Amino acid sequence: MSKDEGVDKAGENKLNVPNEAEQTDKMLRRALNQWDIAFLVIGAMIGSGWLFASAGASSYTGPAAILSWLIAGFLMIFIAFTYTEISGMLPKSGGIVRYPQYTHGGFASFMLAWAYFLSAVTVAPVRL
Repeated sequence: MSKDEGVDKAGENKLNVPNEAEQTDKMLRRALNQWDIAFLVIGAMIGSGWLFASAGASSYTGPAAILSWLIAGFLMIFIAFTYTEISGMLPKSGGIVRYPQYTHGGFASFMLAWAYFLSAVTVAPVRL
């Protein structure tokens, strides 16, 4: 089956087969406001121990550690802008895995999902 076989010119599914992800998107409700999201992000950053990492890095490199953190923060802004742009175009749930699927295909999404899972599972035990 080709990529465009079940889709008409308007891009709609003419086979009327409901996509499971689209069905679950309709059941979700938006319950978080801006403050909730901000506190979730701040809690995740502080909880990950990034302050201890900067102290360790500065003991090895001295004042150059601050410059490396500034460069990394500047580059992270571009990643945040990219996710913001894609989420504005495709307002669907599952952003960290679903957006790479839309932009780079299923294999990239699969690899990113496993990388994210492995980082979430291994970071906490390493910090102990």
